[in-house]
Amino acid sequence: RAPGADGGYELPRERWHAIADTVAPRVRQALDHAAARIRAFHERQIEPDLEVDDGGVRLVLRVTPLARVGLYVPGGTARYPSSVLMTAIPARVAGVREIVMVTPGPSPETLLAAKLAGVDRVFELGGAQAVAALAYGTETVPRVDKIVGPGNQWVAVAKRMVYGEVDID
Repeated sequence: RAPGADGGYELPRERWHAIADTVAPRVRQALDHAAARIRAFHERQIEPDLEVDDGGVRLVLRVTPLARVGLYVPGGTARYPSSVLMTAIPARVAGVREIVMVTPGPSPETLLAAKLAGVDRVFELGGAQAVAALAYGTETVPRVDKIVGPGNQWVAVAKRMVYGEVDID
């Protein structure tokens, strides 16, 4: 499937789930195990709101999850399913409502990690243009509140350039 062949870059959920299901059993087991450990660790970090009564003044610290987070996942030789797990799982545990992933030419392992971590949407986009799409939104790519994930020097510069419009890691 060529990106944009259907007029958009979004990989339909059924398609990326089917690709994810082709991963070798040993790799699947390793990713399942890693996902469970990452999830368990981050679930321990969730704390209830903090309330303090200081001489009749009530102080409250309330943690509110972001609405939408974008994950940048490199392609090429730097395909790290672990990056998907280590960015998407904490977001999901924190209560982020929608997790969007951009990646150029995703591997089956990366898509399996996305499936295990609870990613909602996958777009076949890479580079600085993918960062811009997440930061500003397009007709098909939704604008996000925060962009996380590794990338090359161009991705890093793009993330710094959009900081302020959106949060970055």
